[in-house]
Amino acid sequence: MLSGQWAASAGMLGAILAYVVGALLCIFVGLIYSELTPAIPFTGGGVVFAYKSMGYWPSVFAGLATALAYLGVAAWEGPAFSTALNYVVPIPKIGKLWTIQESDVYVSISLVAIIASIIIT
Repeated sequence: MLSGQWAASAGMLGAILAYVVGALLCIFVGLIYSELTPAIPFTGGGVVFAYKSMGYWPSVFAGLATALAYLGVAAWEGPAFSTALNYVVPIPKIGKLWTIQESDVYVSISLVAIIASIIIT
C-alpha cells in the first residue's frame, strides 16, 4: 500500500531497483527451499531445516520468529486491506477517533481493518 509513496520519494529508478532487489532475494529463498525440500523431506519447512542443521533451540527460535512474523503481517495487512478497499468502494468515515501524522483515524475504517486482520490471522 505504500509503494506509491516509495516511488514518489525514491523516484522511478529507485522504486525499480527496490523491486528488483526484493525479487532477487525471493529467488534466493526459493532456490534454498527447492534444494532443502528433497534433501529433508519432512513437513515443517524452516523449523525442520533449522532442527536438522542446528538442533532443538535454533529450531524453536525459527518457529517462534515465523509465527511472530505472520502475526505482524496479519496486523499490517488489515489496515492495508481497508486502504485498498477504500480505493475501490469508499468506506464511510464514521466516528473520528484521533489524528496521527495529519491523517484521521475513523471507527468505520478501523473496524474493516480489524475484521480483515482477524480473518487473516
